[in-house]
Amino acid sequence: MPVHRALLHGDYDTVNSLLPLIRANLGTVNELDDDSDTALKIILSHKCKGAVDSEAVVLLLEATLPFDSITGEPSAVDVERPGWVDAVQHDEATVVKAVNKVLEKYSSSIRDLACAVDAKGRSCLDIACPTCKTMMLKKLYLHERYEVQLGPPEHRSATSAVYFAKDHINMVDNNVPCEEGSHTINDRDHSPSIALKFMKNRDQFERETGIRAMCKFENSYVLDYIRCYNGDPENRIVRLSS
Repeated sequence: MPVHRALLHGDYDTVNSLLPLIRANLGTVNELDDDSDTALKIILSHKCKGAVDSEAVVLLLEATLPFDSITGEPSAVDVERPGWVDAVQHDEATVVKAVNKVLEKYSSSIRDLACAVDAKGRSCLDIACPTCKTMMLKKLYLHERYEVQLGPPEHRSATSAVYFAKDHINMVDNNVPCEEGSHTINDRDHSPSIALKFMKNRDQFERETGIRAMCKFENSYVLDYIRCYNGDPENRIVRLSS
């Protein structure tokens, strides 16, 4: 197994020379050596003799994802590939960086990544290190900050819907980690409860936000909005008032 051998003996000149070796031997990186280690486990267990960067770890992680990295189809249930679940438990900088790159690249499959389970049935959110857990939760949040309450909306009309949520912006800005064993960010950032209103038609959205901004209604009669987002990618979330 070329990749296993290279990692164990440092049989490569530079980090860049390791990448093509991995790409050429992806079919064997998950095979077990005499110590029952995959190529990724050699890195995670600190048995690697040469330098390894996050790109190499990403390639090995992609070979262990709970879905096909190309088609997105779920992996066969009888194929145990625990590399991803193992990696999120490690807080070494190189591994954390690789985990973050995978989360960025496969953001549309974040629930599959966060809910992947180990041999004991524990999900990644149950066992990940605080840093990796926080990264996964941010990807699960709307705009990486809003933890939207599950279930039906609190109010629905023909053209809008209102959901309750927690705004974890302080956690995002200050990189506050979540506590071990928790499936949400802890209360150290005092995340406020908010309401999110989603509107179907742009003209109605612009009319409502324009009238609110112009009329300056009393909060005792009409709740003000804190910020709005008009749907344009370049606009993102724009703070209008506090």
